Amino acid sequence: SRHCRLLLCMFGSGSFFDGSFLGFGGPRFSCELRSYPFAFADRDELEVGNRIILPPAVLEKLQEAKAEPPYLFEVSDLEGNLRTHAGVLEFVAQEETCYLPTWALHKLRAE
Repeated sequence: SRHCRLLLCMFGSGSFFDGSFLGFGGPRFSCELRSYPFAFADRDELEVGNRIILPPAVLEKLQEAKAEPPYLFEVSDLEGNLRTHAGVLEFVAQEETCYLPTWALHKLRAE
């Protein structure tokens, strides 16, 4: 596994005109999680798409920050050089762990 960084972007919660689009005006949230392909969670059917599975602690932090869904995350390598975006499907992963499609892990060079 490799660690990846999640940065919450508030797509869908703001507009181009009020500065909150792309998270500029809304709550910001980031964390580092161990990343694994969906196969490790027996969820191969999720390989097609751009959804991720996160731990419940992430949802708790988002709720504390009063962030409103839908949640769209920027997912990057720890250096911040490689990145992609993903929505969240569920908050059921083990703590400090996230599950991503294999294509996203390849893009982040986290295989």
